Amino acid sequence: MIPSLFGSGVLLAGDRTEYRLGKKIAEGGEGIVYRVEGRDDIVAKIYREFDFTREAKLRGMVARATKRLHRVSAWPLSPLQGPDSKTVGFIMQRLESWQPLHSVYQVKHRLDNYPNRTWAFLVRASRNLAVCVHDLHEADLVLGDVNESNVLVDDRAMVKIIDADSFQIEIDSRLYPCKVGKSELLPPELLGASFKDTRRTQEHDRFSLAILIFQTLVFGRHPFAGRPKKDEELPLEACIQKGYYAYTQQRDVPLGPPPNIDIKFLPEDIRDLFERAFGSDSARRPSANEWFSALKGLEDQLKSCPENSSHKHWMGTGKCPWCEMEERGSFPVFRSSVDIAELPEQSDQLWKEVQDARQNLPLPDQFERPKYQDFQPAELSGPEKFFGKTATRSPIWFWAIFLPMQAVLRGQSPLAASILVLVVLALIPYAFFQARNQLRRRKLLKADAALQKMWLQYGADQSVQTLNRRYEELRDMHEVLNGFDEYVQQARKKALETKYRPQLESFLRKYSLLAADIGPYGREKLSALYDSGYKTAADIGDDKLKFAGGQSSEIRQALMNWRTTLESQFWATSAYSLTASEERQLLNKMRKQALTFRKALQEGPEELRRLSEEAEERRQRLLASSKAYEDELQQWGPSVLAYERMGRR
Repeated sequence: MIPSLFGSGVLLAGDRTEYRLGKKIAEGGEGIVYRVEGRDDIVAKIYREFDFTREAKLRGMVARATKRLHRVSAWPLSPLQGPDSKTVGFIMQRLESWQPLHSVYQVKHRLDNYPNRTWAFLVRASRNLAVCVHDLHEADLVLGDVNESNVLVDDRAMVKIIDADSFQIEIDSRLYPCKVGKSELLPPELLGASFKDTRRTQEHDRFSLAILIFQTLVFGRHPFAGRPKKDEELPLEACIQKGYYAYTQQRDVPLGPPPNIDIKFLPEDIRDLFERAFGSDSARRPSANEWFSALKGLEDQLKSCPENSSHKHWMGTGKCPWCEMEERGSFPVFRSSVDIAELPEQSDQLWKEVQDARQNLPLPDQFERPKYQDFQPAELSGPEKFFGKTATRSPIWFWAIFLPMQAVLRGQSPLAASILVLVVLALIPYAFFQARNQLRRRKLLKADAALQKMWLQYGADQSVQTLNRRYEELRDMHEVLNGFDEYVQQARKKALETKYRPQLESFLRKYSLLAADIGPYGREKLSALYDSGYKTAADIGDDKLKFAGGQSSEIRQALMNWRTTLESQFWATSAYSLTASEERQLLNKMRKQALTFRKALQEGPEELRRLSEEAEERRQRLLASSKAYEDELQQWGPSVLAYERMGRR
């Protein structure tokens, strides 16, 4: 059976057990990679075509396996045999979430896969690639097909090489050559050669290794791709064949670096290694171990840009090379001008300190205005009760005075005169009690009005509300820093929408209002709107639509939904982006915003303590001012309240 006919669900035999193929996850020129059912740690590679030499090679590789080989490569674990006992593939380690090297050194892919990584990450990946090649060479292997797709990198910059079954290896005095290779990574002496019977050497690998290290350190640039010094076409393979290293400082070649980029940001010893690697003498090509030593030295000499903490660079440069690159109008090689990777952790720690400070604050209580109506009425004396009751019965006093006086005036009874005198004498204490009660009531109402005014002042001051509002603002800042990458994305989207608003409007004007899908509201209403001047989707907007009559809100919402759908279609099919200068300005603005928020969180605990102390100080001043008025309420309130309640009986 042709191996390529195998697929999901097929059961294949390994050395010690059977493996059932699962879902296809990748494919290349030589074979297809499948999951293995019931296993998350391994995958199966099935060849497209049968080759009788593979079984001996794979069994020989399994027999030569070491921990070091498994550490640096996806070394075969077991051959796989089909129903006819022919070797159709092999089992190897599954490298979940590892990315091919080109996803690391190409800026766009790196920003998507590792958005928070700096140039130090690229240096470490290059160093670890050199380690892998060194260990494989130490095992007397030749990789042969060294390319950016079979070198995988994880988020720690660890490196492993896959397609180990294509390595050139000698088993039992028989050479199994590497039969594949990518022309843009081959040394000049192999270009155009047939790989079937070619014995490759480690010097060949060294050339390919140097290209991959160059591309990783110089953001995907190929060392033999540049700008011709004369008006002539120089294909990449021809440049490799003739040794036209575009960045050389030691030879005269008709090719120079691309605009706005050079490699002066690399130490001299690394630039010298590239000169040797791409020179005419293949014997002088640096070994993997030489690359490791030089890259380890570079790693120890990295520093952060003072203007942008995500710009890690060699300390031997003057100004930050990444800032210079962006200032020259080149693409931004690092997305965020703040250390996004550290922001969430820093923000969480700072927010915890703010929360702790908030919980431990002696927050001032709200000022509660005392009301005399809530007091316990005073216990009145006998005379107070008597005159208090009679005061509420003014007709009695009227008749008590009127009738005796009428009798006296008519001369009807000497007794009436005596009664009148007694009544007048009784009015004296009555007037006294009434005057005293009115005085107390005036004082009471004056104190109550003063306290009411203070209570209103305290409510208008809102010192506690200010403290709570600032706490909420700090919480919002924490949430922004915790999701800062998304925050930057939203700002970038808004900038794009502002910049390309004319193009969007032009796009929307292509869609007639009569073609709008507004559900059940009908073409008649669309026609009426069209006649009113709303011709296209560009005329639709909450600030533009004017309606009369019912259903206006439903129609408006339906039309807004239609416009939103068209806008989404516009952005999905366009390739608009910010220029390097605009991107730099945006990131600098975001960086300043992040630094402002972080500083606010750092100062948050002390600021909350200050606000709490100010609020408490204002409360204490208010309490001191209100003390005299509260005393008057306590002094006069109970008796006045007693008289008031007596009058209601």
